[in-house]
Amino acid sequence: MNILHTKSISITGGESTLHPNFIEIVQIYLHNGFEVCVFKNGFNASILNTLLETTKQYKFRMKVSLDCFEDIHNIIRGSINSYKHTIDSSNLISKYDNISLYICTSVMRNNLPFLSDFKSFVAMNYPNATHTFDLVFPFGDANVCSFNEEEFSTLTSSVPSVFSTRGVVSKKKYRCTGGISQCTIMADGKMKICNAASDEAFYFKHNVYEKGLIRTWMDCGSKIKTFRHEKPHKTLDCLECGNVKDCVKTDCRVQAKAYRGSERRSNPLTCYEIKNRRV
Repeated sequence: MNILHTKSISITGGESTLHPNFIEIVQIYLHNGFEVCVFKNGFNASILNTLLETTKQYKFRMKVSLDCFEDIHNIIRGSINSYKHTIDSSNLISKYDNISLYICTSVMRNNLPFLSDFKSFVAMNYPNATHTFDLVFPFGDANVCSFNEEEFSTLTSSVPSVFSTRGVVSKKKYRCTGGISQCTIMADGKMKICNAASDEAFYFKHNVYEKGLIRTWMDCGSKIKTFRHEKPHKTLDCLECGNVKDCVKTDCRVQAKAYRGSERRSNPLTCYEIKNRRV
């Protein structure tokens, strides 16, 4: 019985295929009716081939990280073989009709000048794939290649999809879904509100391996309880914003922490979207 009413599972890494029971884990979730998404960086072709051949009866998604053309992609990923492995994996996945292929590009200083041509390359070579773009989060090693608030305007013409507002959408009940309807379980059993979260402020009280999934989710700790009661448009910045009554966006706490140093602040990407809304 699915006590937590979980519907979808994403299996990610690093490189998800490195787990010794990777294929078995994916098959278990598929067999039990979950919506499954597998993230890949392109390596372990033999494991990928085995997975694809043994799951033809199921429909699921696979997301492959491809950040640019070969030289730039390899620099970003820190491996001279990364691009080739990723292209080979994408070519293999695209042959299977039961798989929805996503090409996922992280937008950063390194690849921004090339993205217009790169989008055309992906569209030509993977016409049935969905190509997505997300800004790299400004923390850790990514600090040197991420964008500051003053540079957001330079992105609107080259990669408008990173700013997702289109006209009016319905307001949401909570600020974001992290810790409310989604979470991430790490390899060591720690649980956090989402895959992007890296700060201890976003971690649950218990370890899943020690207390079990249900108790870890239910007895989440005071920090997560606060998140679960946090309404949209109630951050310190929202209270002083002239656009708050017109704001229809949920807000990422992790990006708020990364950009502004506090999860109690608003995410500047959200603020930029609302102030520059394109109808």
